[in-house]
Parts: sequence; structure tokens; C-alpha cells
Amino acid sequence: MRNAKTRTHDSQLDLAVQQSRQTTLAALTQVDDSTLQQLSRLTLPEIQAIKEQVAQIFPAGNLLAFVLIGLTKLKGRELSPKQVSQDVTALLRGIDLIPHGLYSVFFAGPAAALYAYQKLLQLAGKDSASAFPQGTWQFYLQFALREDTARHANETIGFQQALAARSAGRQQPHSAIQAAAWVCAILELIYRYDDLLAADWSERVMLRLLQEEATAAKLADEALFAAAVERWNGTRPYHRPADGSDYLYYRQTVFQPFLNERLAALPQTAQKRFHQRYQARQSQELAHYQEQMTILAALDPERYQEHRQAVPLWQAMVAFIWQGHCYLLPVCQKDEHGSPLCFPAEPAGPMPLYMLDAGKLCDAKRRAVWVDRSGRVLYRDDGQTLGRLRPPTPEAVLGWLDAILATPAGDAPPMLDLLLAESPRALQAQLRDKLPPQTRAELASLRCAPVVLNWDGFSYELPLAYIRRGRRGIGDHALTVLRTDWSMVFDQSHIFFDGMWGLAVAEILTDGAVHWQRHVEWRSASPPSAAPVPLALSSAPEVEAMVQAEGRTQPQWREVAAESTGIDMPRLARLRKWLNQRGTPLTVNDLMILYRFLHASRYKPSASLARAIKELARRTDSPDAVAAYESIRATLLRLQEMNPALLIPMDASNVSPKERVFPTTFRNPLTELDVKFKATQERYVAYRSQSDAAHWRSFDRARREFLAYLKAFGQLLDTLKAVTMRGESFNTATIRLLAHLPASMQRLLDQIPQHIGVLNEIVKGNEVFSNTGRVTPGSSLTRFISAKDDGQTKEMVWGILTNAQGQMVISLRDFRPFVPMLLAIGEATLANMLAQDYLESYVKGFNRFAAELSAIISLKSPPPTK
Repeated sequence: MRNAKTRTHDSQLDLAVQQSRQTTLAALTQVDDSTLQQLSRLTLPEIQAIKEQVAQIFPAGNLLAFVLIGLTKLKGRELSPKQVSQDVTALLRGIDLIPHGLYSVFFAGPAAALYAYQKLLQLAGKDSASAFPQGTWQFYLQFALREDTARHANETIGFQQALAARSAGRQQPHSAIQAAAWVCAILELIYRYDDLLAADWSERVMLRLLQEEATAAKLADEALFAAAVERWNGTRPYHRPADGSDYLYYRQTVFQPFLNERLAALPQTAQKRFHQRYQARQSQELAHYQEQMTILAALDPERYQEHRQAVPLWQAMVAFIWQGHCYLLPVCQKDEHGSPLCFPAEPAGPMPLYMLDAGKLCDAKRRAVWVDRSGRVLYRDDGQTLGRLRPPTPEAVLGWLDAILATPAGDAPPMLDLLLAESPRALQAQLRDKLPPQTRAELASLRCAPVVLNWDGFSYELPLAYIRRGRRGIGDHALTVLRTDWSMVFDQSHIFFDGMWGLAVAEILTDGAVHWQRHVEWRSASPPSAAPVPLALSSAPEVEAMVQAEGRTQPQWREVAAESTGIDMPRLARLRKWLNQRGTPLTVNDLMILYRFLHASRYKPSASLARAIKELARRTDSPDAVAAYESIRATLLRLQEMNPALLIPMDASNVSPKERVFPTTFRNPLTELDVKFKATQERYVAYRSQSDAAHWRSFDRARREFLAYLKAFGQLLDTLKAVTMRGESFNTATIRLLAHLPASMQRLLDQIPQHIGVLNEIVKGNEVFSNTGRVTPGSSLTRFISAKDDGQTKEMVWGILTNAQGQMVISLRDFRPFVPMLLAIGEATLANMLAQDYLESYVKGFNRFAAELSAIISLKSPPPTK
């Protein structure tokens, strides 16, 4: 009966989708082709093909035609940000016009809407680059990675290690000194963030240009140029030198000789062209990149998207959380009236700046000034520098924190911040409008904190995904730093940080805290003129009722998590060595992706988990328990029968910093791999039991065939990476690649959907598989969890990091359909068991696979018989 109902529903959905697509295409057909041909320079068959494609991807009735007509009436090829926002918002509203259920199965609304809009721009002859000046990924993030689950996190232990080393044999500095070190490090990061972005941007652009010039000069294969980016990535410093001098200056002194050695090996004409190209890109791109990536901004949630609202440095705060209460510490020095102090360049005392209308500043003579993100104060009329803002002194910071940490535990902390952080972003405006005026004013001040420092303390033993759920502001902030008993955890908004950049900032900030610890511990606290007062954050009954109602209808934001350090790294290293000797150079990530496909079909719950699931099934008196059991059973069966589609984010910063990430989805087309492996194992066992020539020949043939499949798998991933890292979609790259690939790979690429593109690609996967690789030597990074987009298709999110000691840490965030059902009936233990069992099964299976594969590969041919 259930299957019959499902088939009926699917048939009705298919019919509704087809009707909607026909309606959409009919409306698009009414748009005059001759006008489109004149604007776009496309042929009539090309125009018709795009119309059909858009109707397939985004069947929203006549809405697309209305947007297209509007675009054709605009003069010129470039679009204003306002026009793009209006158009995309209209398309997002049009998702409601699409047959219910389509996007929960096939697409994610924002990605499909943005993809359709790009096609409409093409039809209207508009410049796509002007519509997405910060790249398509940055634009996409604001629509589809908004929710709390779309933040990733990492962890460092460098600060705690440094404390333990310095405090050996004596008492550690008290908590206020440690907290002050972190606040001072955060202040330094905020003031120097533009400089840090400039350093990173310059290195990546210079190395990219270097590669291009070396290729043009036919020197790319020379030792100096081959893998230059990888070499710099492995040697780039993330810590100050031993003398504690400026980090960015030190980083530049390390990079410059690295670059100069390679530049000197280029012909003089290439060197001159390199400098010209770099200067041109620097003048055109760097300032825009710093504006794109700055953390001096707050997220402003609307129904369909996030807007980044700039936070002036003189208004910025650091939010400090203690005992559940939130305190705001100013980012710049102020006088007793709260006016920011400007320190002139010449020896003179600081002068206060005063507020003009519309939130602007002026000097004592009412001459308007503005403050840049690094703290420079300049006159608005002529751009002359008046002076600089300065962060609060370490003594002042220590005084504030002494007072805060000495505050006795009082009333229970407010819950409003947690409610807002966990509520859907589309509801934020409604929720906040229902709050009392005083609370709204407090939230406006809290939004001025780009960084939140939670000093309450968590257990290091908890999975990273659980630690990051601590108080973290209201979801508008770029970064939250949370303290555990042996680490610091960095929870980062994907709109501001990608995985690799987030790791780098976490390590740099940790080193900054170590540096400031040495300075602060010898300072005396300056008693504050008034004890810091926590935000009241009073809620309202209507808000809590609305959040509770939403929690019942939006259970997809619930998750459980698991972690493992069980991968046998020495065995994995030996396996890769033997594969290389056999001409099959697979990376660690290649092997992990390969086994993910094998594991999906092989997984069976452990005996203890199976018993726990059966125990749930016996609760027939609870309809919710029965439903949860049925969901577990159906989900495990479905995942076992499914070839996973892995969304793999690739770092795009070495190609184009503003693009940030090139996402790509990979589904294994070589489904015979497991069959070939098992056949090879059988012949291996047969030969080991009877070592004669016939059994050897049978085994050797099977092994050669299996190794050919492994090699094709590696080539497949190499090709996918090469195409992705060029920022190209398969609809253009496949044709070019097919002529140069073997037949097996031609078949593979032919199976990959042609409507990919950087936006549409993100929606294809049902899992995220993010491996950050091994950290640089000396790094204290220990764990990493990846982010999940706001759609419902991603059921598992894998995050992998290998620490400086060579230990791999795998995290799994589990969003499978049964998770919220189990949590709702109080079965959190079982939900966690399901996640941990799945991860442990993968790790144990991978180690077993590596051992079995090693045995097969390393077996040498018998000596010839005499």
C-alpha cells in the first residue's frame, strides 16, 4: 500500500513538473527571438536550447519571461547591484510557483534560481561578470549558506601548549590574563585584517602569474617552478619569529626570497611583464577583494538572502561571554563620554571625535572625517590624514576582564541569543521586530561585534560540532572563538570564511594570543571607571512561541556528530608507496573517496547498534518511535543501494582569490571496482593456498585489471580537479577533454550532467566530503568540521584534517532523516550511536581495505622454475 501511494505521488509530481515546464517554455517562447539574437549574438538554435534548458531547470511559469523582458529593456551590458538583487529576489519568490516536492528531490532553490538567472543574462546579452563582481560563489553564499549549519569550525591547541610550557613548575596565569591575551589578539586581528588579506592575495596572485610566465617561457617543468604553489603552501609561516616581531613583516621577508629566486630564472621580458601584470591586477582587484572578505561587517538577514552591512571600526565591539552573559568591549579607545579618540601622527595628546548626523564623525571644528578599516582617520574633503584610532591598552582590557570574571554568578543567563542563533534566518526580521525596544537596541550594539569570545569553557572531549553550539552571538557575526579545557574552537560563517582561509586565520590568531600572553602577564590592570554591564537581552513571549512553532515545522536543522582518529596512517603511507611503484599514483584523498563508495554499499550496523535499533522497534505503543524506526530502516537501505554523490569543495584562491571555492560533485562511474577487487582477492587467496604457475597467472591478470581500474579512477579525479580548478563547467570543458582521454574516461565524462556550472554544481551532492589535507609543520590545528548548505539534500558532512603529527581526524555531521525524529522523542543516545557506528565502520573498513590492497599489490611474482 505504501509503495502504491508513493508511485501515485511520484506520478502526480512528474505530471505537475512537466506541465510547469511546458508553461515556462511557452512564456519564454513569447519573448522575441530576433531581439534576443541582436542583444546576445547567439544563433536561433542556441537561443531555443537555452530557453528549453531554463524551463527544465527552473519551471516557474511566466516569471522567467517577465525577468527576461526586463533585462532586454535595460541599456548597456553591465548591471547595477540593485537590479541584480531585485531580479534574483523575484526568482527566489518564484520558487513557490514550482510544483511542491521538486526541489526537495532534485534541486536547491537558490542555486537553481541563480543558475537560471545566469542563462537569462546570456540570452539578454548582459555581462555576467558585472552581475557577480565578487564571483558567483560569494553571491551564492548569501542565498544558500545562511543557516547555523552553514558554519564550519576548527580547533587549535597552540595557546594551551604554550601556557603549559611556560608554566612548567609554576602556577599558570589566572584566567583574566589568558582572556585578555585573546581579546588583545582579536583586536590586533581586526586592525590588521586588511593587511593580512593583502599579504595572502599578493602571494597567491604573484605565484599564479609566475606559473603563467614560466609556462609561456616553457620553464614550467623546471624544478624551481614545478609545484611552486604547493611548496609555498607548505612553508608559509603562520607564527611570529622567535623574537616576537611583527608577523606580517616576517611573512613578507620569508616570501620575497622564495619569489625572487624564481623570478630571476625567467627571461628579462617575462620578468618585466610579470611586474606589469601584477601592478595592474593590484590596482584593479586588491581593494575590492579586501572589501569582499573583511570581517568588519554584520550579516543583515532578509527573507531570501543575507546582506553584509559594514561596521565602522569606531563602532566595532568584541563580544565577551562569561557565565552565559554577554559583555561588549570597544575596539578603539574612547574618552569618558564615549567619543572615539584619534591619535595624531605628531607628538600630541589624543583628540576626541564627535558624532555628526547620519552616523558620521567630525573633529572639534566640525570638519567631517572618516575612518578606514585599519584605523586611519582621514578628512572627507581632501583625504588628508588626521591620525589613527588605537585599540584599548592591554591594561584597560585586563581591567575589564578582571571585573567581569570577578562578577559572582547571579541571575540565569538570557536565552534569546541562543534562540536567535538557532532560528531560521528568514524569520529573523519577524522575530526581532517582536522584541522590546531596549532589546532591539542591545541587538544593534551586539551586531557591531564581528568576533565573539566565549570564555565559559567546554569539554575538549566533546565532538567539535557540539562545542560550537555554545553561545555564539545571534548568527550575524563572522567569527566565534570558544574556549575548552585544552583548546580553542573557531566557529566561522561561510560567508566570511572558507575552510582553508578559516584554518589559516585560526592559526594566526592563536599565535597572536600566545604573543599577547607574554605581554599581558607583566601588566597591571587599569581599574575600569565603571564595571562592564552585561546585555539583558530580554525576550518576549511571542518570540519564544514563534521559535517553538518553527522548531516543530523545521526539524532539518537538527544534527548529531561523530569523530574518529583511527585511520592507520603508516599503513596508508606504505600502500601509496607500493601503488606509486605500480604506476598508480593515488593521493590520500583519492583513496578515501574511493573507499567511501565501497563503504556505502558494504555498511551494516554493528551488533550493539542493531540491538539498540530493535529495542526501538519494540516500542509499538509510541507512533513516533515506530516512525523513527521505519525511517532508520528505510534510510539505511536506501543509502546502501545508492552510489553517493560527493560534493567536494576545492580551494580556488590560487586560481582567483575572489572566487574562493570551486565546488564539484563526483559520483563514481566505475561501479565495477568493487567486483574487480573481490575477484582479485579470491585469486590472491587461491594462489596463497596453492602457489603454482596457473594460479599465479590467474591472480596476476586479475591484479593488472584491477590496477587499471584504480589508475582510471585516479585519472578521473585528476581530470575533474583540473577542470574544476579552471573554474569551468563541463558543458564547455567536456568537449575539449574527450579527445585526449581513454575510452573508459570518455564514457565517464559523457555520463556527467551537462548543466553543472559553479552554482548548479553545489546542489547535486548528497554528501559533503571536505579534506583539508595535512597542516603545515608546527601548526597546532587539531580538528575540522565542514559546513552544510541550507538545502535538504546533504545528509552527511565529512570533515578531514591531518595534524602536524601525522594523525588524521575525521568528523561526521549526520543530518539523515531519522536524526530529528530520534532527538524529538529523547533518543539522542541512539542517534549518536548511529553516527558513530557509521564513521567507525568507515574507518575500520578503510584500514582493512588498505591492508588487503597492500597485500595484493606487494605480492611479488614467484621465481622462474628451473
